[in-house]
Amino acid sequence: MVPAINETHDLYIRMAFVAMRRTIPQHIRRDLRERGLHRDLEQEISIIAFEGMQLYSLEGNDYLNFAGRRLYRFLRQNGYRRPRGHNSYIREDIGIMPQISHGTPL
Repeated sequence: MVPAINETHDLYIRMAFVAMRRTIPQHIRRDLRERGLHRDLEQEISIIAFEGMQLYSLEGNDYLNFAGRRLYRFLRQNGYRRPRGHNSYIREDIGIMPQISHGTPL
Protein backbone atom coordinates (compact mmCIF):
# COMPACT_ATOMS: atom_id res chain seq x y z
CA MET A 1 0.00 0.00 0.00
CA VAL A 2 1.26 3.42 -0.94
CA PRO A 3 0.85 6.05 1.80
CA ALA A 4 -0.73 9.33 0.68
CA ILE A 5 0.08 12.82 1.92
CA ASN A 6 -3.47 14.09 1.48
CA GLU A 7 -6.63 13.38 -0.51
CA THR A 8 -5.29 15.00 -3.67
CA HIS A 9 -2.13 12.91 -3.52
CA ASP A 10 -4.27 9.81 -2.97
CA LEU A 11 -6.26 10.59 -6.12
CA TYR A 12 -3.06 11.03 -8.13
CA ILE A 13 -1.71 7.75 -6.71
CA ARG A 14 -4.86 5.95 -7.84
CA MET A 15 -4.52 7.45 -11.32
CA ALA A 16 -0.85 6.38 -11.41
CA PHE A 17 -1.99 2.81 -10.69
CA VAL A 18 -4.32 3.11 -13.70
CA ALA A 19 -1.31 4.17 -15.78
CA MET A 20 0.68 1.26 -14.33
CA ARG A 21 -1.98 -1.23 -15.43
CA ARG A 22 -1.88 0.26 -18.93
CA THR A 23 1.91 0.46 -19.12
CA ILE A 24 3.24 -2.60 -17.30
CA PRO A 25 1.84 -6.01 -18.30
CA GLN A 26 0.80 -8.39 -15.55
CA HIS A 27 3.65 -10.85 -16.20
CA ILE A 28 6.18 -8.01 -15.80
CA ARG A 29 4.52 -6.89 -12.53
CA ARG A 30 4.73 -10.51 -11.34
CA ASP A 31 8.42 -10.62 -12.33
CA LEU A 32 9.08 -7.37 -10.46
CA ARG A 33 7.44 -8.87 -7.37
CA GLU A 34 9.56 -12.04 -7.65
CA ARG A 35 12.72 -9.93 -8.01
CA GLY A 36 11.84 -7.95 -4.87
CA LEU A 37 11.17 -4.71 -6.76
CA HIS A 38 7.47 -4.36 -5.95
CA ARG A 39 8.10 -1.93 -3.08
CA ASP A 40 10.40 0.09 -5.34
CA LEU A 41 7.57 0.29 -7.88
CA GLU A 42 5.16 1.46 -5.19
CA GLN A 43 7.65 4.11 -4.07
CA GLU A 44 8.08 5.24 -7.67
CA ILE A 45 4.29 5.53 -8.02
CA SER A 46 4.16 7.71 -4.91
CA ILE A 47 6.88 9.98 -6.33
CA ILE A 48 5.14 10.11 -9.73
CA ALA A 49 1.92 11.16 -8.00
CA PHE A 50 3.65 13.84 -5.91
CA GLU A 51 5.46 15.36 -8.89
CA GLY A 52 2.45 14.95 -11.17
CA MET A 53 0.07 16.78 -8.86
CA GLN A 54 2.41 19.78 -8.97
CA LEU A 55 2.73 19.73 -12.77
CA TYR A 56 -0.56 18.44 -14.20
CA SER A 57 -4.26 18.54 -13.57
CA LEU A 58 -6.30 15.37 -13.95
CA GLU A 59 -8.16 16.94 -16.88
CA GLY A 60 -7.23 15.29 -20.15
CA ASN A 61 -4.47 12.72 -20.58
CA ASP A 62 -1.39 14.78 -19.70
CA TYR A 63 -0.96 13.26 -16.24
CA LEU A 64 -1.52 9.68 -17.45
CA ASN A 65 1.03 10.22 -20.23
CA PHE A 66 3.50 11.65 -17.69
CA ALA A 67 2.96 8.65 -15.39
CA GLY A 68 3.39 6.23 -18.30
CA ARG A 69 6.70 7.84 -19.30
CA ARG A 70 7.99 7.69 -15.74
CA LEU A 71 6.93 4.04 -15.36
CA TYR A 72 8.67 3.21 -18.63
CA ARG A 73 11.83 4.87 -17.27
CA PHE A 74 11.49 2.75 -14.10
CA LEU A 75 11.31 -0.39 -16.25
CA ARG A 76 14.36 0.67 -18.28
CA GLN A 77 16.33 1.29 -15.09
CA ASN A 78 15.45 -2.20 -13.90
CA GLY A 79 16.46 -4.07 -17.02
CA TYR A 80 13.38 -4.10 -19.25
CA ARG A 81 13.07 -2.72 -22.73
CA ARG A 82 10.46 -2.69 -25.44
CA PRO A 83 11.94 -3.67 -28.82
CA ARG A 84 10.68 -1.85 -31.90
CA GLY A 85 7.65 -3.51 -33.36
CA HIS A 86 6.78 -5.42 -30.18
CA ASN A 87 3.95 -4.62 -27.82
CA SER A 88 5.55 -6.10 -24.70
CA TYR A 89 8.80 -5.84 -22.78
CA ILE A 90 11.80 -8.12 -22.60
CA ARG A 91 14.24 -8.32 -19.74
CA GLU A 92 17.90 -7.63 -20.33
CA ASP A 93 20.67 -8.87 -18.10
CA ILE A 94 22.38 -5.89 -16.52
CA GLY A 95 25.89 -5.89 -15.13
CA ILE A 96 28.95 -7.96 -15.65
CA MET A 97 28.50 -11.68 -15.42
CA PRO A 98 31.45 -13.46 -13.78
CA GLN A 99 33.30 -15.68 -16.18
CA ILE A 100 33.82 -19.21 -14.96
CA SER A 101 37.09 -20.79 -15.88
CA HIS A 102 38.05 -24.26 -14.80
CA GLY A 103 40.48 -24.42 -11.90
CA THR A 104 40.30 -20.71 -11.11
CA PRO A 105 38.33 -19.63 -8.03
CA LEU A 106 35.83 -16.83 -8.44
